[in-house]
Amino acid sequence: MNIEELRVKGKELGIKQAMNMKEETLLKRIEVAERAPALREVATKIPLMEKKEVKAEVDLTDKLKVVSGVELSELDKIFLKGLNFNSEWLASLANQYDFDKFQYLHKFRAFRCYRGNMHVEWISVNDLSLLNGGRPLCEILLKHTPLSDKRQIIKYNWR
Repeated sequence: MNIEELRVKGKELGIKQAMNMKEETLLKRIEVAERAPALREVATKIPLMEKKEVKAEVDLTDKLKVVSGVELSELDKIFLKGLNFNSEWLASLANQYDFDKFQYLHKFRAFRCYRGNMHVEWISVNDLSLLNGGRPLCEILLKHTPLSDKRQIIKYNWR
């Protein structure tokens, strides 16, 4: 096939700027455009997971029995179990800083800490692990805004 035939074929396949492209680039784009219907067909057969904001609250009224009192959604349980997250870390944190409740936000991989139904602090699963002598559990791409030094309740050794 010469370049003119490739350009006509590219234009038929809906490739923008097909008349101005170099031959190598046009060949690659035509190959991708010809495979696209097969890829779309395969993609429609793959079931998609529902995308939703997952919030779970952890009630720590009985702070010593946090392990049995943690209520998370099934997705959060699976995720935290895969990270080797220890729910007893929340109990020690609640006892040390007198938190009443934790709310897990999966999007930040962090817990909101409450005192008397008022949100006072954030702690990520990585910070919780580091406070208890562990290593960071996962890479967190979307991070919560840390509190200023005056409002900060949890004391971190590395800050």
